[in-house]
Amino acid sequence: MTQNLTITGKTEKIAVIGDPIKHSKSPSIHNTAFSLMHLDYVDVAHTANLDNVNSVIDGLKALNYKGWNITMPLKNKMCELCDTLSAVSKLSGAVNTVVNTFGHLYGTTTDGIGFLKSMESEGINPVGKKMTIIGCGGASTAIYCQCAIDGVKEISLFNIKDHFYEDTKKRIEEVKKVTGCQIQLYDLNDRNKLKEEIQSSYLLLHATGVGMGNKEDECILEDTSYFHKDLIVADLIYAPRCTKLLSLAKQSGCVAVNGEGVLLYQAAASFKLWTDKDMPVDKLKELLNINIRV
Repeated sequence: MTQNLTITGKTEKIAVIGDPIKHSKSPSIHNTAFSLMHLDYVDVAHTANLDNVNSVIDGLKALNYKGWNITMPLKNKMCELCDTLSAVSKLSGAVNTVVNTFGHLYGTTTDGIGFLKSMESEGINPVGKKMTIIGCGGASTAIYCQCAIDGVKEISLFNIKDHFYEDTKKRIEEVKKVTGCQIQLYDLNDRNKLKEEIQSSYLLLHATGVGMGNKEDECILEDTSYFHKDLIVADLIYAPRCTKLLSLAKQSGCVAVNGEGVLLYQAAASFKLWTDKDMPVDKLKELLNINIRV
């Protein structure tokens, strides 16, 4: 769909920042919504990484951007750059949405809400059940914190032993204390344990970069032996729409869902913070050809 946007001197500016960023569908989603609702806003993408993020944020503030979304690899770093944080961002240490009010930066994360709303739209409800998550980066952390807050009974986390692993070991103790969720962290290289935890899970969520960009031909799991027929397999990746992981899941008869729904519903939550209006998500699914199940 072509957005009928007219940029004026009064147009409110929104951005999405990260690296890589050229693949992002965020501007398309928000600009289509702005057009549908006749709002004088525009969303643009800017490249930002850990080396230049401070300068980028200074620029966005100086140019009076209304707010911005943050994607890899900046969701954790953005916490340090905000003046105030939401409860879930304090718990998760991740920010994906900033509201700029005259230079005061309020940070929150809508990834967890977006994930749960996306699942709900497909009739999937992990509340009261067990899920396994592969990857403990910014988006994953926001999701497992929100899931724990909202009543998911048990969460098994897997990550390689990098800085995310060490950070997660400390964080999950606070999450358990605050929410009562049974949360455990395991080494991703322990494939027997990974298989065991997935076999007893209602839902598997993949939250690493394996399967996109220069790793598009790769898969975090070796074969279909990890799955069971009643498992729901979700991937946060949305480009490509069907990753190798989701292809394996479909071969095993599992329900397979991609990251397009998370992107849409987290965008809707950000949209509400910036405009105080509800994004027309059903219309956007139709216009932008968003298909969550693959």
